[in-house]
Amino acid sequence: NDAVQKILQEIANEHEAIIFNGDGYSQEWHDEAAKRKLPNLRTTVAALPSIMDEEIVSIFEKHKVLSKRELESRYETYTEQYVKSLNVEANLMVEIAQTQILPSAIRYQGELANTAAALGDAVVKSSLKILSKITDLVNGLEENIEKLEKVKSSVTGDTLIKEARYYCDKVIPAMAAG
Repeated sequence: NDAVQKILQEIANEHEAIIFNGDGYSQEWHDEAAKRKLPNLRTTVAALPSIMDEEIVSIFEKHKVLSKRELESRYETYTEQYVKSLNVEANLMVEIAQTQILPSAIRYQGELANTAAALGDAVVKSSLKILSKITDLVNGLEENIEKLEKVKSSVTGDTLIKEARYYCDKVIPAMAAG
């Protein structure tokens, strides 16, 4: 145990420069990766093809872990899972927005409008500001739902990876805008 501990300490000390104990999603990491000239694959779609890099395939084959065909199969499966998961998430997001969030927002908007109308001349400017703000938010939500539906229905790609890129580049930003 002592010998193993000593070797592990030596290895850790020798390779300390490659250890990063920060947040891998932060700008600090992106800057550090660039400084170290490390690959910095920020999305799943950017990372997926690396499983088929010659160097990776050769290591897996050399150590009889996976064959090239097995890696290709995993690559295809992971890509398909990514596409299917994002499709489900986008569909669910539209459904929740249309059936729960938007109706609640419209109901609240109506309550504010009714209150403002009931108060008539006594309505306070702040009440009208709130109503105006809610109206803008409801309109924005409706627009974003329509945009997401349009982007979702336009998924293109003659290969799985192209479809995955479309989800990454178009669908995810449309979902984030909602």
